[in-house]
Amino acid sequence: MEKTTKKVTLIKVALSLLSLVAVLAGQIVSQLIGSGLLAAGIPADLCHLTAAVCYALIVLAGLWLLCNKLLGLTLSDCRITAPRFHALWVVVAFALPGFVCIALINLPGYWQLFQLNDQTLGAVLSAAVFYLGLAAGFVEEAVFRGVFLSVLERRFHRWVGIVLPSVLFAALHLIGAQLDLAGAVQLLVSGSLVGILFSLVAVETGSIWCSALMHAVWNMVMVGGILHIGPSAQTDAVANYVLTGSSTLLTGGSFGVETSVIAMAAYAVFAGLAFWRCRRKGLL
Repeated sequence: MEKTTKKVTLIKVALSLLSLVAVLAGQIVSQLIGSGLLAAGIPADLCHLTAAVCYALIVLAGLWLLCNKLLGLTLSDCRITAPRFHALWVVVAFALPGFVCIALINLPGYWQLFQLNDQTLGAVLSAAVFYLGLAAGFVEEAVFRGVFLSVLERRFHRWVGIVLPSVLFAALHLIGAQLDLAGAVQLLVSGSLVGILFSLVAVETGSIWCSALMHAVWNMVMVGGILHIGPSAQTDAVANYVLTGSSTLLTGGSFGVETSVIAMAAYAVFAGLAFWRCRRKGLL
């Protein structure tokens, strides 16, 4: 396994949780800025772009302070490097939601389209691309596959850094979700699987950028309302495929198709690819 050079204490492991405070602050401030601009009559696409940039910059500044002042690490130590991408994972970034969507729209269901005016369409697309996609993808990867993974692998073992933040990533999605026990378990399993996928990609590439792109594209397609697939339609989605089956394993239940067994299978397949590449490079 690749050796790390800077060790951290248990106190620094605990302090790394302050990165979640940076995320919360970034969300609150950026949403206030976006709402204020929208109320002032600024077009929605510019509001979402501004909010997304503010969100990313606020969190990045918070992580820089945390790493440099409290953890004794640089951003590069935490795989938050200058942007760099690898062709394979760029392809996978689009293949992952593509394969899942193709499989889902071959399940029993029907298409439902709503007539969106240009303003609403622009708002949906800009929120999906800028805020939910690019900004959220970067922020969540910088925290979970950047700071948490790097701190935990330095204190314990690389596999601890891969698995523990992935489980935490899944568990945080339980907040505010109205799920029964089976749905909660399904969310924990699927969220941990996709977290492990992103973590393995970050380890294999030495940077958060490929996993951030994968996360961003996934959010744009599966979360942002460009294509909504589920048991009911969303009136503000560009396109809907309404699933008529009753199996929560296939539909993901009340949380959505991100937790379906189809999505889980896709996470597992690409995680296996990332694991093989890590092993081939001697990183695990």
